[in-house]
Amino acid sequence: MFRLTGQLYRANFISPTGFFRLLSSFLLCGSNLMTILRFSSKVNPQKIAVNDNAGDLNFRELYKKTRQLAGSLQKDYNIRDRSKVAILCRNHCPLVKSLIALSYLGAEVHLFNTGMSDEDKKTLLDKDEYDLIIYDIEFWEVIENSFTDKPSVLSAHLTFESIDSLSDRTNKKRTKRGTNGRIYFIKSKKESFKKSHSFFLKPLFALLKHLELAKYPNAFIGTPICHHTGMTAFVNMLILGKKIALTKNIDAEITKTTLLKQKIQIAFLTPSVLSKITKNGTLELIYLKSIISVGSALNRRLVEETISCTGNKLANLYGNSDIGYSLLATPEDLKKHPETSGKSISGFHHKITDSNKRELETGEKGALWAETKKEWKPTGDIAYKDEDGYIFLCGKKEDLIIINNKKIYTSEMEEILLNHPKINQAVVIGIPDEGRGQCMKAFISIKKNAYLSQEMLQGWLEENAEGKDIPAIYEFLEGIPVDGLGRIDKQALQQLIFNSNL
Repeated sequence: MFRLTGQLYRANFISPTGFFRLLSSFLLCGSNLMTILRFSSKVNPQKIAVNDNAGDLNFRELYKKTRQLAGSLQKDYNIRDRSKVAILCRNHCPLVKSLIALSYLGAEVHLFNTGMSDEDKKTLLDKDEYDLIIYDIEFWEVIENSFTDKPSVLSAHLTFESIDSLSDRTNKKRTKRGTNGRIYFIKSKKESFKKSHSFFLKPLFALLKHLELAKYPNAFIGTPICHHTGMTAFVNMLILGKKIALTKNIDAEITKTTLLKQKIQIAFLTPSVLSKITKNGTLELIYLKSIISVGSALNRRLVEETISCTGNKLANLYGNSDIGYSLLATPEDLKKHPETSGKSISGFHHKITDSNKRELETGEKGALWAETKKEWKPTGDIAYKDEDGYIFLCGKKEDLIIINNKKIYTSEMEEILLNHPKINQAVVIGIPDEGRGQCMKAFISIKKNAYLSQEMLQGWLEENAEGKDIPAIYEFLEGIPVDGLGRIDKQALQQLIFNSNL
């Protein structure tokens, strides 16, 4: 309790001045992201708020420009309560200004997954009636080739009207504040979900209490803000008054350069990027104090490699787009149990059940459920809990396959394969088999300059898989495909299987 109180005081939440600034910001701006920005601008007016490829903006400048942007969007595009706005943008300052301004206006924001195919983007844009579309120049052809005739504006451009130019306009007319702001994450043609802005603040106290983030001044968000993982990181770093470093493209080399150049101390990274930046040297990581893995589960090898490379700085936030982040593994947790996804954060409870929704005993594998606000929801994970309350993920429900009437989780074989010294990445998928019902196919990516044949790998598995069923088919790839968030794209692998059967 004292630790959390100290962190809250350091973050200016419970000091008399801080409380007054937070209250006055709420009364002036309402319950939206503009309140958070105004609070941070009063606490740290000259501190850099956002750094991207175009440069820096301090909190005072960001607040002023975002208020002007809200006025311009209302005056020139008639954006107000319940207006529907689509955003096709990567991580940068114009996106930040747009999200905050639109939340102040009460707009319904549809954040498109930028990793979707252009065809899917066009289909979804044509499907909905948008009052405005905000987009990066790289998506110009998508907008031009869609059938929508709705107004659109670029995020940034030297000549054409853009979010940047709109945020530089002074508006004398009073901007009317909205009250119904919501964010829809458009993941694909078939999947989307709606969230209020308060949804993203769920892990705030856990981050302060267990990781002591209040004492570090800057952060890098290495996951797309168009996904709930990036949005959660952004909102929490904004309210803590951090300098937020953003890059349009999130890959290992750009990330390493940014970490060193901006002297980053807090980094939100996907396991995919994390595994790449810890492989070759540690110079770019010297300023890091806290590495927070987000987006998907960690495996034991990556945890141990990261701890060996950076010291005891790795934490893991785990959840899903429906429930939000509900589990936290601290650096101490991961050092003790490298396979764990941690324990329930404040406001959540978890249980493991069988197929009849009967709660299972400690150590038994079953479906993972999370409770928040007295409502239990399935997470879609298979897991078990130990006697100390740590939760260990075994995979997704769809990772369960049946071989000779025996239940097998493909993630267990993936963990075994990753212990091979020459394997860089491994993914196992269940495929139909006439004799056994199903069998396993393994997709393997080997390390640079290494050689590994199927026969060599099968021989190693027979010695190291401890009597478990091993894959029947192997396919060696230069790299395992990933989605826009850096997670392994099993749909792409299923498509490879489908194509090979044609």
